[in-house]
Amino acid sequence: MSIETKRMRCVNNIDYEDCLTKGGIYDVEMENLGNGESMKKLNDDNGDFLQTMLGRFEEV
Repeated sequence: MSIETKRMRCVNNIDYEDCLTKGGIYDVEMENLGNGESMKKLNDDNGDFLQTMLGRFEEV
């Protein structure tokens, strides 16, 4: 597994109840799970830790 951090923009927050802003820029730690998927880890707008595997982000 490899871990890297990227600046990413949240592009989808319609169906979620977490504190991310659509269009917001976040430092996202991406952990490659080895099967073509990656676990994304970041702090939300309230500073709370969040993990997601969903394609809600695009690289900026």
